[in-house]
Amino acid sequence: MTIKPAAPAASAGACRITIDGVSRVVEPGLSVAAALVATGEIGFSRSKSGAPRGVFCGMGACHDCLVTIDGRTSQRACMSPVADGMVIDRQSARPDIRDPGLRDVGVPPRAIPVRPVEMLVIGAGPAGLSAASVAARPRRRASRWPRTPRRAPARR
Repeated sequence: MTIKPAAPAASAGACRITIDGVSRVVEPGLSVAAALVATGEIGFSRSKSGAPRGVFCGMGACHDCLVTIDGRTSQRACMSPVADGMVIDRQSARPDIRDPGLRDVGVPPRAIPVRPVEMLVIGAGPAGLSAASVAARPRRRASRWPRTPRRAPARR
């Protein structure tokens, strides 16, 4: 999906980038996402259903603006600054693990080693860090909650 872009302002230091094989001129200092939108490109990649994906959060927390930059797959357009001569390609929702653009990820292992653990905390947010901190403390006496209330002795 595209929108009609405004004519780029000619300025000293403008960056020339290539988007899907088409050369464009953008202002320096923009993120790749801002440069794409400025040139009229609002669909950066496709979802699994085929719908176009563009900027959603604009701060690197989601994966809606993933593009291939200079041959490196799955780069966040909102977090990557444009550079003169940069080559940007839109990508599918599920890049092929054998794609040369993923060479920096490394070779997938043949098998993942299994390691027995007593407790596994998944997540490094506030709750996960708190759970890991408590789990790392020396063992404490077990207690039950709610405690069974003690009954008062019967009066005679």
